[in-house]
Amino acid sequence: MVSHSAPPLLQRPAIQALVVAALAAVLVLGLDAVTNSLDISRYAWDFVHYIDMAENGVSGNPGLVAPYAYRPIPSLLAGAIADVTGRTVIPAFRLLAWVGVWAELVLAFALARQFTRRFWGAMAVMLITGVSTFNVRFYVFDPFRPDPLAFPLLLLGLIGLI
Repeated sequence: MVSHSAPPLLQRPAIQALVVAALAAVLVLGLDAVTNSLDISRYAWDFVHYIDMAENGVSGNPGLVAPYAYRPIPSLLAGAIADVTGRTVIPAFRLLAWVGVWAELVLAFALARQFTRRFWGAMAVMLITGVSTFNVRFYVFDPFRPDPLAFPLLLLGLIGLI
C-alpha cells in the first residue's frame, strides 16, 4: 500500500507555514514579472485620485473626489512609505499591492485549512486563488487600488467567524 502522507519534515506546522509564505511570495513576484504594468501617463483611471491622495493627503486637498476619497488608507500608507523612503508614491503602491496579494494568498490557505485538515487541499485553494486573473494579476497590473489590502481583511474576518 502506498502512503500519500507528506514527508515528516513537511508535517510540522512551522515548516508548512514557511512553505506557504515562500510559495505565496514566489507566486506574487513571478506573476508580477510576467504581467505588464499600467501606463499611468497614457490613461486616466481611478489611480489618478489615489495617487493624488498619496501625494497631497486628505486634509485640505481640493482634488478629493467621491467615492475615492472614502478609501484613503492605502493612499495615505503609500504617501507615508514614499516619505520614509524618499521615493515616489509609485513604488510604494506596488509594495502595498504585493503585500496585500501575498497576505490574501496566505489567508486563502489559512481559510481553506479551516475546512480541510489536508495541507495539499488548502495549498490547491491558495494556488487557484493565485492564478486567478482578478485576485493577483490585476492588482500587480494596477497596484493603485485599495482592494489588495481589503481582501486580506475580509479573509481575516471569515477566519475569525470560524
